[in-house]
Amino acid sequence: MSVISFTERSAESASMSFSESGPSAGRGFVLQWLFDAAARIAEHMRRQRAIAALQALDDRHLRDIGIARCEIWYRVNHPQER
Repeated sequence: MSVISFTERSAESASMSFSESGPSAGRGFVLQWLFDAAARIAEHMRRQRAIAALQALDDRHLRDIGIARCEIWYRVNHPQER
């Protein structure tokens, strides 16, 4: 039996033999992909809510927290900078 190698999280979980390939062999990969997609969607929705909340503030409040209206999108999507 030969082994098919996939690049995933660890080398041990990345290889499987043909005897393990069947209907359930790719289930872990599919579930991980679904969880990752759900996490990306949740993060996108969180950022959209933050942008909407900041856009709802008037210019005086934005100035108080040190953000210009034109910076809202950038500040939400690049929080580690500045």
